[in-house]
Amino acid sequence: MTSHSGARGAVILGGGGIRVPGGLAMRWRALRDALARHAPTTFRELGCDRWAACERVCVTSGVSARTHNVAVTGGKVWFNDRTFCDEYARWLADDLAESGVGTIVCSGLDTYRYVAALAATGRFHVVFDLHNVETVLHRQIVEQMPPGSPYAGHYTEDYARRVAVAERTAVQAADAVWVCSPDDRDLAVATFGVPAAKVRVAPNVVPVTGTAVPPNRAERISFTGRIDWFPNIGAGRALIDEIAPLLIERGIEVPVVIAGMMARELLDGPDLPPTVRLVSAPRQIADIVADSVLAVPLTLGGGSRFKVLEAFAAGAPVVSTAKGVEGLGLEPGRHYLAAEKPAEFADALAVLLTDAAVRARLAGAGWDLVRTRYSIDALADTLAGSLPR
Repeated sequence: MTSHSGARGAVILGGGGIRVPGGLAMRWRALRDALARHAPTTFRELGCDRWAACERVCVTSGVSARTHNVAVTGGKVWFNDRTFCDEYARWLADDLAESGVGTIVCSGLDTYRYVAALAATGRFHVVFDLHNVETVLHRQIVEQMPPGSPYAGHYTEDYARRVAVAERTAVQAADAVWVCSPDDRDLAVATFGVPAAKVRVAPNVVPVTGTAVPPNRAERISFTGRIDWFPNIGAGRALIDEIAPLLIERGIEVPVVIAGMMARELLDGPDLPPTVRLVSAPRQIADIVADSVLAVPLTLGGGSRFKVLEAFAAGAPVVSTAKGVEGLGLEPGRHYLAAEKPAEFADALAVLLTDAAVRARLAGAGWDLVRTRYSIDALADTLAGSLPR
């Protein structure tokens, strides 16, 4: 039930569309829907994203030769700075204040300059929402980048440094910081040296429908997520190069479906096992996950995995590394089957593909957990009282 009780409005501010595939937009939608239980809440896409045009004439101020306090290095602007314009920030603050907005949740690293600009006005309660603790995650990616990787030109020492500066700027400027798990809360406090009271856990959640766990027939193995995200590429390659061939050797030839943005473009090749199916633009992730066993061979990542919560909501059992389920408080053997090495994945997947009782037990525990702790209702309860009156 919606009860606003006089709370001023809230806005989720992000640098991309709320319908774009991926975990960040999923988090925006969840925060919007949960906060809307307590105050009128909308999503607002950053509007000043036309750097090339504004170098000639700023669409907001009409001033030519846009500078707006954004650093230019080697003639290039860091992409997380390209949405920022100080003229637009001033206009945005006036517009949101006139609209009755009291809380602004800035989510995504490309909002970091807006956190500082909007907080400096003193007109709003400004939250910086950490989808992941990017400083630590991108440092790990840089350190583990394989030699000769096509992504090495992106994940550089300079990039990791920029991420660290941007994230620290936002964390220190914000009135409050939201993270998706207790692990991330501890990580944020240790990384940025902010008081623990400033950091609040607002977990990743997914919509949950129905009143009973959906049945699962285990007709396929699935892995989902944006495949243009480096950690997901590694997991996809593990499925293709190691886990699927092991299953074939054991006579298990169910489809292995890897679904998500750029799956075919980045993972297809002449050595693709015959059981593997790549789906670059799935219409509904739920259609892929339903009646599957979700395999999560992730070795890199931050925050918590929407893919695991989606599987639980669809009644699908999960096999995962510890990294794949971090931040969710899951118990191996109760909520999922644990595996780290390819042979361990093959063993666990074989069990879940053939043993309906084990599937049902794991699916039931996952369903109960997602309903009680990782649903929109649960997030709304968690955020009660988070909006100033």
